[in-house]
Amino acid sequence: MDVACAQSETLPTNPELPADLFTACMTTPVKAAVRFWINRNPHATKVTLEMCDQIPGTLKDRSTPLGELCWILTAITDTIAWCTLPRSLFHKLFREDATVASLFRNFILANRILRHYNMRPQSRPAIPASHTHPLWESLDYEIDMCLKQLPRLLKEQHKRRQHEDKIKRSEEERRIRANKRKQRQSKSKSTDIEDLLDGINMLKFNGPQKIPLEIASSFNPWSSRNNRHRSNTFDSDESSSESSSDSDGAGDMRHSQYTGLVTGYIPSSFFVNQLRAFEIWLQQAAASMTLFGADQSATKLPASTSTCVPSFLEPPEQLPIMLQLILSQTHRLSVLVLLYRFVNLGPWAANMTLLVGFFTYLTKLLSSSTVEIQELSILIWARLIAIDPSLSDDLLKEDGAQCLIAYLAKASQARDLHSSEKTRMSDSIVSASVYALGTLIKDLALLSNNSDMRATVLNVERQIYALLLQAASDASPMVRREVACVIGSSVFASYMPQAIEAVARVISKELREHRRISLQMDSDMAIEITQEMMIRLYKVLLKLSTDGHPDVALIARET
Repeated sequence: MDVACAQSETLPTNPELPADLFTACMTTPVKAAVRFWINRNPHATKVTLEMCDQIPGTLKDRSTPLGELCWILTAITDTIAWCTLPRSLFHKLFREDATVASLFRNFILANRILRHYNMRPQSRPAIPASHTHPLWESLDYEIDMCLKQLPRLLKEQHKRRQHEDKIKRSEEERRIRANKRKQRQSKSKSTDIEDLLDGINMLKFNGPQKIPLEIASSFNPWSSRNNRHRSNTFDSDESSSESSSDSDGAGDMRHSQYTGLVTGYIPSSFFVNQLRAFEIWLQQAAASMTLFGADQSATKLPASTSTCVPSFLEPPEQLPIMLQLILSQTHRLSVLVLLYRFVNLGPWAANMTLLVGFFTYLTKLLSSSTVEIQELSILIWARLIAIDPSLSDDLLKEDGAQCLIAYLAKASQARDLHSSEKTRMSDSIVSASVYALGTLIKDLALLSNNSDMRATVLNVERQIYALLLQAASDASPMVRREVACVIGSSVFASYMPQAIEAVARVISKELREHRRISLQMDSDMAIEITQEMMIRLYKVLLKLSTDGHPDVALIARET
């Protein structure tokens, strides 16, 4: 529930303000923010209140002035909420429902504007006052930069409309002339037919000798055909000449770039500056953690762990803005690179990333057609699921597991063909994929209790085991080490009875006919796994225990 002011306060009666300022802020936030800036800075711009209603573009098109202002306002209000609200309240109001989030973002703007007129908007749940946050100055600056361009943009828009009207008038005139030509041609054909019928009647009743010479000559088939041909040729030439002239003139106007009249909108640098600010924060954070010896990157904490930033670091304000930027194809790759550096700072960073709301977008980006974006999404996703393994359920629902399997299968084939050309980054990505799939195995048994997901779980499980067998012979020790960890800590730990039987069969060399067994869960549901597959995985683990790389061999022996 949101209201405009407290019980003892009155609404402003300024004629330059809307009759209901609070409703204006809640329903048309961009317009309210622009009008608020003009009222506070009447001499700083040539833009009037009437002109601000004509800002070109649409709210949904971020490449237009109006759409970009809306995008910036959304990013700023979202960031202010992230900085001022408790994490649990932020998630409840701004991440659980898109409509509620939009209303409370607009309420934050209303709080800023109405407090300027000595009113304190009230809400339930209560939101801390944020009207003095430094990011409001950034919003004022962006509005100022946009309004400075507005007179020129409106002038250019007016000239464009005149140009378009001229083209429309030219096309209309050409259409009218074409219709008149058709009418003349139709009338000429009708007259020829009437004359022909009159001549036939004269031949029938009076005989050919009674036909006047001029009429007879007019019906000479050669003469009439030639005349018609010459007439039609002339009409056609005239028509084509007019048409050509019209089309050339219209074409020149239609395809003209109207040089000098349209210079275009100069986009804001707000998001580029925020990217740079986040990059600088990451550089300082990495240096501080090295200096203070606070290397927490290898520690695994549950999702409920506090997201408090280490005391020697200032919290990053740019995370919600990065979430907005990941929606833009232009900045998406840069955001993912910075986000990967951020989650590697420690579990607290990964938890903050989850709370801001990145996980859903990262899961969708696993199926991206751009290789760089897909690989970075895999690395970040593996880091997040290491912090919160319960995300496996969401991964299966969003088909993220299938995207991981498809990528790992494709990467394994490519590495077999061109292993010498692969970089260390590729090793990290493949290892992250193996680790992520291994984490998924631990939750497959629990997920199988859901009858709707059972078929998906079984299909994913079979594909994971096949990929583990393939990745076990990878040229990178990093990948082989991760395979050994997954087989030991995920597969065998989840299927202990089958693992014990497989070990016994390998040791005693009693390899019988293939049969299927199942692990009995608390419920009647079970995940099936072939005895042959378990034996093959155990043999792979034995082979890795004698690997030439000491880290791989040690992990395989310990598991």
